[in-house]
Amino acid sequence: MSDGATVAPTTVSIPSIGLDAPIVPIGLEPGTDVLAIPDIHHVGWYDLGPSPGQDGSAVLAGHVDSVGHLGVFWYLRDLVPGDAITLTYADGSVRRFVVIGRQEFAKQDLPADLFSRQGPPTLTLITCGGAFDEATGHYVDNVVVVASPVA
Repeated sequence: MSDGATVAPTTVSIPSIGLDAPIVPIGLEPGTDVLAIPDIHHVGWYDLGPSPGQDGSAVLAGHVDSVGHLGVFWYLRDLVPGDAITLTYADGSVRRFVVIGRQEFAKQDLPADLFSRQGPPTLTLITCGGAFDEATGHYVDNVVVVASPVA
């Protein structure tokens, strides 16, 4: 898929954490640099970047939780290198990725290169993590999982 053709991912499956969820395209909240995350049952694909498998970092984002309910990416923090991720695309094709790393960043320190259109194909999954700030109603960190395509 690194031939330049953009095909939207439609589902993500991560057996090690029991995840099988639909993917919807997302952009940014109007007038901000903040991802417009879908509801807790859907994963968002940042469609202003590459499609997973194209050159650069394709971003999938989802909620960790919401008012007493687990979000689609609740168990993202449990992924370890070697875990498998399978994406299905709108054209019926399937692509497999393998987790190569997991990190936690303070939200203000989230690296901009996670959204790069340059470099080798990378799948980047992002959710909230760390401590929950009762005053703001938000988590203070982001959990970031990076995966590479399987040949």
